[in-house]
Amino acid sequence: VGTMTSLVRLDLSNNKLWGQIPTEVGKMSSLVLFDLEGNNLQGGIPSEMGLLRSLAWLDLDQQDSLSGTIPTQIAILTTLAGLSIAGNILLEGT
Repeated sequence: VGTMTSLVRLDLSNNKLWGQIPTEVGKMSSLVLFDLEGNNLQGGIPSEMGLLRSLAWLDLDQQDSLSGTIPTQIAILTTLAGLSIAGNILLEGT
């Protein structure tokens, strides 16, 4: 994942993925859209997401097993126009 530095859009929604969001996603510096809706991802949202300076849309809806806090690094993403985390009752803001 971390070697795809020119990738602009990554839509992995509704693919029954499980496990954690890899920290290597922070190396995908050109990413504008990152959609992981409707999978079964667990653990926290990696703080490395804050390195995605071009990110405009992040969709983590309907994971059910994401836990922890929303990293403060996401708040500094000035290009982020949409953040969707519905259906993750264990998430909390900082």
